[in-house]
Amino acid sequence: MSEEKENISGTTVTIGCKLPCGLVMTLGGKSVELKGSRDSRILNGYGLTSNVDAEFWEAWRKAHAKLPYVKNELVFAYADRRSAEDMAAERQKERTGLEGLDPDKPGPNLEKVPEVQDED
Repeated sequence: MSEEKENISGTTVTIGCKLPCGLVMTLGGKSVELKGSRDSRILNGYGLTSNVDAEFWEAWRKAHAKLPYVKNELVFAYADRRSAEDMAAERQKERTGLEGLDPDKPGPNLEKVPEVQDED
């Protein structure tokens, strides 16, 4: 995460967010809504939100550094969009734990629920 500070040198940043519904970042009475992986325009599974104030991002990131999605870089920022796009491509296969279940293979200790036939 120490590397991330070096990624931010401008007055605004582009933030990548892989959380399905995005995220509303709130700090000091200011809020920024991030696009998530279900946004209409995603890149490699990340919603990208441009023109976020760099100082706000840095303060918010420091205040929330222990959150799993911050520590695991499911939410990240870069000073330029191209670098954010590159990071999204690099982390494309990263899982959030919020992915939907495969109904045919629901997971360990879970069984597929049989379909019920309508009785007409």
